[in-house]
Formats: sequence, C-alpha cells, structure tokens
Amino acid sequence: MTRVKVALFILYVLLTGVQTINGQQMQAQPESKRVKQIQAALVSHGYQPGKTWAETQTVLRGIAEEKGWQTHFAPDARVLVILGLGNNDSDVEYITNNGHDHLDGQKRAMHVKQQ
Repeated sequence: MTRVKVALFILYVLLTGVQTINGQQMQAQPESKRVKQIQAALVSHGYQPGKTWAETQTVLRGIAEEKGWQTHFAPDARVLVILGLGNNDSDVEYITNNGHDHLDGQKRAMHVKQQ
C-alpha cells in the first residue's frame, strides 16, 4: 500500500468512528442522538445513565451482569431491547423470560467443550 492509501484509510477510520477488534469492524461510539436515546431510556427505567458514553456503558454492563448476560461489549442488544430500544422484531417478553438460557461467556465455552 502506498503512503497515500494508508493515510486515506486512517482518515476514513477516524472520520467514521469505526474500530477493528479481533478482525471485526465495530463502531467506536454510537452517534450522539443514539446515546441520548439510550440515556433517556435508562432514566425512564429508573437508572442514572451518567453524562458520558463511558458512564452509560458502565450502567448498561451492570444491567447485563444482573441478568447474567455478557458484559464484554456494551450495550448488549438484549439490554437495549428491555429498555424499549429494540427493533420491530424484538420480543421483550421472550428475552425477559428466557434470557438466562442464552449461552454467555463461560457457559458458551463449557458447551463447546462438551460437544
């Protein structure tokens, strides 16, 4: 790759807010509009979301941990669903009643070893 291509790639990554983790492209931070939606949903459910995205992520991880869900990536999609921020196909009742049956973290590793 030429220096120009490298510079353009770095500029693209910086401008789009995209990070690569373990070869997967991930969003560095949601847009401010989405962060405000998440924070408002947390408040309406009795949580204090904090002022920054990092503080909000800590609250989201806490909710996931209470439910026994993964906490490595926040927000866990299931947390967003129970906060009312899922899509039209989200089933809050199913997630609330069956979320603990989902294989997370160590449970997933143990399940894979058993197979």
